[in-house]
Amino acid sequence: HGGSRAEQIAQAGPVLRVFVDTLTHIPRHRRMALFSTLVRTMGADSYAAAVVELLLEKNVARVLKGGRETDDVLAFTLSLTHELEAAQQLQCVEQVLLDVAALPADAVKNTELAAGIVQYADVARMSGGELRTFRLVALDYAHQLLTSRQFGSKLGALQGAADAQLSGTAQTQLQLIAQLSAQHAQVEAGGLLDTDVAARAWKQTVQLAYAVLDDVNALMRLQLFVSTVVQLLGHDDLKVRRKALALANTRLSEVDARTADADDVLKLLAPVAAVAAAELDTSDERESLACKQAALLCVATAARRFAAARPTQFTDLVAIISGAHSLGATQAAVASAAMVALAVLCDQLGPRLIPMLPTYLPLVLKHLRAVTAQLETASADDLALLISALSSILAIVENMGAFLAPSLAPLLLCLLSPALRSEGEHAELRTQAQQKADEVLVAMANNVPARQLLPAQFAFYQREAVRQGAATAELAVAFVGRTAAALPRAQLMQNYKQLFKFFLSVFDAARNPGVELSAAQALEQATLDAFMRLVVRLSEALFRPLFLTFAEWAAASAPV
Repeated sequence: HGGSRAEQIAQAGPVLRVFVDTLTHIPRHRRMALFSTLVRTMGADSYAAAVVELLLEKNVARVLKGGRETDDVLAFTLSLTHELEAAQQLQCVEQVLLDVAALPADAVKNTELAAGIVQYADVARMSGGELRTFRLVALDYAHQLLTSRQFGSKLGALQGAADAQLSGTAQTQLQLIAQLSAQHAQVEAGGLLDTDVAARAWKQTVQLAYAVLDDVNALMRLQLFVSTVVQLLGHDDLKVRRKALALANTRLSEVDARTADADDVLKLLAPVAAVAAAELDTSDERESLACKQAALLCVATAARRFAAARPTQFTDLVAIISGAHSLGATQAAVASAAMVALAVLCDQLGPRLIPMLPTYLPLVLKHLRAVTAQLETASADDLALLISALSSILAIVENMGAFLAPSLAPLLLCLLSPALRSEGEHAELRTQAQQKADEVLVAMANNVPARQLLPAQFAFYQREAVRQGAATAELAVAFVGRTAAALPRAQLMQNYKQLFKFFLSVFDAARNPGVELSAAQALEQATLDAFMRLVVRLSEALFRPLFLTFAEWAAASAPV
């Protein structure tokens, strides 16, 4: 029982292997009694996992040959483990998972490397196929054990006494997943996935590893899960942090906001927000970016489920998300995720965010202007950032449209830019951006008061549309027509004369000899369509004097 693990393997390994090798020669009705006595005699805490791994190694050859005894060996291994106490079973599973994490990515061909492997299973002699199979067999064993009724009953009887072990097993499994992902990338980059069988085995291994992690999570009480994830968010390995955030996101999406569990799961908010607000780790920038994105996704998920019922707790998050390393980040992926989270918060909290509007709206507009200015050469990441910015603007307009007066000019400059409707690479993303921009314009027509929106529209036409040309003028006029169609009756009565004068001025501009004929015709048609949106809403009494004025204008403008 003393000494290092390497010494234990050297001393006890040959003895245990003798028993395992003779398994098939022992009568079935005597196997369990013999191996149970062996484990108890050697010490379950130290050697149960050793016996299990040797049995799993024995199972590998049968799996590769497709032998009929495969299921018998695994079933016996599970039954033997069920003879132990729940705490010992957990310890056994965790040790098996630790040893799986320590396996090499492929067959060991270097003698020095082989000498450094400390395992009861004869890993150094295994081929690449046997190693892949051993991983699968070991993970399948853990999956079946953790989901078994016998184990669940014994664990439930402990009433939380095994919480520390469950937490440790979850951390071990996260490290194993990170290790498997890295090894998978390594063998793929090295061209070692040269067969469909190898590629399929690695895919199944990663999937099974995540299934085992789900099994462990299902066994943990919510309070234990929260404390475990909080601890993992401070882990040195960024891959472990990212996978812990993925677990948190899943649990946040499952808890009902009306239950007491909501109070427990929301304890994740502060540490998750801290990850989102943290400075980028330059030692592994790619993984650090992924962590920040995952953290912001968690915030969005939590806001979608809980913000309406607990507004105070989420209002404080806006300042954190609007920080220099989230919404203000120069990395498009991070800023995009921050704006998605802000859009959800705006939808759920509505006018409660008005005091913070000056904090984050300028940053959203900054990103919007930056991408719009270089749309012709925009990358996929740039277009994704544009869509996120437009989504965030849409949520602000729908919930706080009356408070956008200072920002209307830069907004219109971006939303009515012809570049936003141009064609180019990443056509699908460009189409989504166009559709989102149109949604924002519709929302502005319906939610921004006419006393603010119409002057901004008229000023934009006079300042920008005339300067930029007929294409911009068409978009501006169409937007004015959409606004006229959406005005409440009282606001229409106050503004219909201004709208009429505006349309007449545009008709005049369309007749400008300096405008190309095709552009003039397109502008005139767009103005006519927009003008009709106004006309159909006017009563006969209101329209008659406008019609007479229009007729006089037409007669005066007609060529002699």
